[in-house]
Amino acid sequence: MKKVVRMLGLCALVALAFASCKKNQTNGVTFSASIVQPESTNRTHGEFNADHEYYLVWDDADEIMVVNADGTDTENFVVTSNYGKNANFYVNEADKMAFLGDLENETYYAFYPNPVYNDVTKKVTMQISSSQVVTEQILDWGSFADDAYPMYGDNSAQWDNFAFDSDAGFLTLVIKGMGQRYFDKVVLTTTDGMEIAGELVYNYDGTGGTFVGTSDVITITSDHLIQVKPSLPAEISFVLPECTLNGFEVDVYNGSTLLVHKVCDATIVIEAKKYKVIMPELLIP
Repeated sequence: MKKVVRMLGLCALVALAFASCKKNQTNGVTFSASIVQPESTNRTHGEFNADHEYYLVWDDADEIMVVNADGTDTENFVVTSNYGKNANFYVNEADKMAFLGDLENETYYAFYPNPVYNDVTKKVTMQISSSQVVTEQILDWGSFADDAYPMYGDNSAQWDNFAFDSDAGFLTLVIKGMGQRYFDKVVLTTTDGMEIAGELVYNYDGTGGTFVGTSDVITITSDHLIQVKPSLPAEISFVLPECTLNGFEVDVYNGSTLLVHKVCDATIVIEAKKYKVIMPELLIP
């Protein structure tokens, strides 16, 4: 599958549709969750629809953190089954009664992936990592790194539906080989030293999102050698904060061997929930 330029027009809202609670055989509760708009997260991957646009699906071990109405408590819900556009989050009976008892009457807030909550400041921190890792499964789906795409949402519009949004976007590079070539690492560095990796910090209710930069370099590493050739390009997508890149450099490696170095002098605007595909391709000689 390939990301295409028409993806740039897609919005990206994710909805977790929590159905009526049903007890299972262990006296727990399973809530259903559905991704109804294109989006991305931690351990998800992309798929094409009939219009060659990406939508995202839940994967096993995906986990959301939900914060209660006044920010005094949090709970984590883990996907347990149905890892496509629909997924189930299992909650045991005691936790449901203790934590979600007011879900129908108050607004709750959700964050994904791997949020860190400070119950003193009531701030949530998520990462745009300087080290993003792609796996063979992820690349087979033409997607981006694990644990890379931060989201936040709430159930204010509908009590049983968490609608997610994101303040991060994507820079996608297309890599080809003059013949059959292999690579396993791509390094993106801003020309002017602008920081593109760091923390996204939110209030517990998802407001006040602020990016705090820590690095002007992002490295994507693959857990296997990625094959490319003239008829078989690879697409590598970096997760970035909303920003304007005033030039950047790209280095492609096989192990410690530098295969190609490319400088882009163009001004590139990264927008939330959109892919910016850079053409022409990077060609490995």
